[in-house]
Amino acid sequence: MTKKKVEESVKVEARDTKKGKKYQTAKQFVETAMPIELSEALELLEKTQVTKFDPTVELHINLSIAGVRGNVVLPSGSHKTKKVLIVDDNNLDTETKKIEAGKIEFDALIVKPEMMPKVAKLAKILGPKGLMPNPKTGTVTEDPQKAAEEISGGKVEYKQDKDSIIHLAVGKLSFGKEKLAVNIKEVLRAMPANKVKSVFINLTMAPSIPVLVGKK
Repeated sequence: MTKKKVEESVKVEARDTKKGKKYQTAKQFVETAMPIELSEALELLEKTQVTKFDPTVELHINLSIAGVRGNVVLPSGSHKTKKVLIVDDNNLDTETKKIEAGKIEFDALIVKPEMMPKVAKLAKILGPKGLMPNPKTGTVTEDPQKAAEEISGGKVEYKQDKDSIIHLAVGKLSFGKEKLAVNIKEVLRAMPANKVKSVFINLTMAPSIPVLVGKK
């Protein structure tokens, strides 16, 4: 093991030992650092739960290339129901005043391409919140109703962080293993071919479980 890897291992161990007793107990179930098949990893999830509430299942994908982003529809639905707002000429003034007043009561704003110049002044408010309509996220489209249905039904955006890793919530523990597996496999299918270096899943505040790459 290289000096760098030893130092990283020590840092991780030190970080883990500061966490609570429930985390330490959960960590015991992740017996090996070796990746396991998705079905086995999903079996372990329930044993690693450390929260009293229904935890979110998080998927982490490390890619060998940078600049990857896109959208995928989770067949089993998302971890939360998203509120979608479609803005057109009929409600433009009303919704603009609400947004300018700080009343943002939606998770996604959808417009047709011709509406973009009319909502451009909202960019300074919606941009920092990641809510500005964008063709890349499917929120600028000729068919807003279809886009709204997809987003409400489980369409999510993914984007790499500075370390080339994609972090994505793929459901709740209560979804069950079969529905979670369907969502995870759909996300993996959306990734660039042969560019996935490693995959991990975990519950909210729980230790990560390594998953075998290529098991779709």
